[in-house]
Amino acid sequence: MSTPSLTPPQLWNRSSSLCSKQLSMSTSTDMNSVEPILLNGPSDWRKWIAQIQRLALEDGIWHLVDPSVADKSVLAKPCEPRASQVKPEAEGLEDLQGYETHKLEFLYSAYRVQKMDFDKKERALSALNNVVIGTSGRYSHLVSDQHDVVVNLAVLKARVPPSDWAIKMQARNRYRALLRTPDVSKMEDWIDAWQLALDEATSLDLPDIHGLLPTQDFLQAVSVIDPSFAAFWTQTIEFRAFENAEGWERSIPDGIRISEIFSRTAKFEALTPPALAADSGGHRM
Repeated sequence: MSTPSLTPPQLWNRSSSLCSKQLSMSTSTDMNSVEPILLNGPSDWRKWIAQIQRLALEDGIWHLVDPSVADKSVLAKPCEPRASQVKPEAEGLEDLQGYETHKLEFLYSAYRVQKMDFDKKERALSALNNVVIGTSGRYSHLVSDQHDVVVNLAVLKARVPPSDWAIKMQARNRYRALLRTPDVSKMEDWIDAWQLALDEATSLDLPDIHGLLPTQDFLQAVSVIDPSFAAFWTQTIEFRAFENAEGWERSIPDGIRISEIFSRTAKFEALTPPALAADSGGHRM
């Protein structure tokens, strides 16, 4: 039996205190709870606005609130049909006859559909505003008294986001910081964090991660933990570079791939007797 869809008020019509604890996903197929992103500083902006965008897209209102768009669509309330639209001199239904009455009924049918859509989006906008206020963290004083979510998002966008330069520097610093020798007891957590940092740096097209640089960075970072693994892949890169065959770089695992190979190798060696692990040398492709 499928889970019934929830309406926007059921999802978002909650107090600010509840918003600060938990948001619910509004799709009927995935009702898992997710931890909200609180807007407590410029570094939170990208994840926070992505959270707001996801919720707005699910109810079809992102085009109405997107703070990065200057000339946004405006939610217009549909006008109730009048008899004069069918017959200019008519003042009411009693002044219509035959097909004129049917034409007005058709206009009313279209109006009811438009009105239902308008009401749904209006409730969604109000509910989204509750989420914006409830997750605006230390900026809540800027938006708590405003009932228009479009205004609130514009205010926060003007105040909070870091510059493009700052975003790139923060991403670069996170990536570089994770290249320090990791704690062996937290290896999987470190690999996950490094992959996320690499994905972020890639999305920003940072020069630090072009070509095989991430692969080389990763090998250097783990060389203290597993010298044989790092040596094997470093020598492989040098050999392929020396051969200089066309497209040789594509034969070398990229940063994400090499980290996955290392993770599997580490797990395998943890379950393998020392003598066998020494023979493997971390050479699995």
